[in-house]
Amino acid sequence: MRRVPPHDDNAEKSVLGAILLKPEVFEAAADIVERDDFYHEPNRLVFEAMSDLATALKAIDPVTLLHQLNGRAGDDGGFGYIAELAAFVPTALNVEQYAQIVREKSTLRKLAAFGTEVSAAAYESADLEELIAVAEYGVAQIAGTLIQKPEPSKSKTLATVVWKIKHGTEDSVPTGFAPL
Repeated sequence: MRRVPPHDDNAEKSVLGAILLKPEVFEAAADIVERDDFYHEPNRLVFEAMSDLATALKAIDPVTLLHQLNGRAGDDGGFGYIAELAAFVPTALNVEQYAQIVREKSTLRKLAAFGTEVSAAAYESADLEELIAVAEYGVAQIAGTLIQKPEPSKSKTLATVVWKIKHGTEDSVPTGFAPL
């Protein structure tokens, strides 16, 4: 009997649908999840395409998304699936909570996969201390991704600020200097 890895289809669809409803929430979702946090490949592809559009300072909507995907998402080339995503969630207000669920399920999958590796190594390894050290290090690495996400690059940060200003979601750039 094969176990299905932890995932939440509804949360994944809700993140993507929320972004289609209100593209300005992409950055909030992208601060929490990344492409590989999505379990289903079509969702990974859609999120990657959304990310590419945001980085290129292009609008995220069904038409531009379908163009960016070039028929790679869904069985029907993408249109039916994009329409399903757009209609799936009634509001974009909870995108951060949906993204957090997706991230947690991704972390559980990583822990399960790592646990399987440690279990297999326990049957093969003769060095207990080394195996414990490897296990501690691996769990710390996975836990570290929950605590701190990597800093975005300068070019991505600049592209995000320009996109927000261009689309009217940001009217200033915080500098830390109040008089400016």
